[in-house]
Amino acid sequence: DIKEQRRKLVTILEKSTIYGGHFDIPAKKDQINNLQEKTETEDFWNDRNVAENTLKELNDLKEQVNRIEKIKDEITS
Repeated sequence: DIKEQRRKLVTILEKSTIYGGHFDIPAKKDQINNLQEKTETEDFWNDRNVAENTLKELNDLKEQVNRIEKIKDEITS
């Protein structure tokens, strides 16, 4: 049945670590939380280059998760 196939595909996307963990949503969300915590520290902007790289990485991860979740939503709708 198509609903079951969609559910399985979503499960694969959520748990997949293929392609270097590209689809590993829980791991990416953990990374996002860790980076977000870094940005909230008092000395975050002491090294501007590190801060900017951290923000870039944070934004890239958020974008990746959003794209994966959008695909997931499209599959399940």
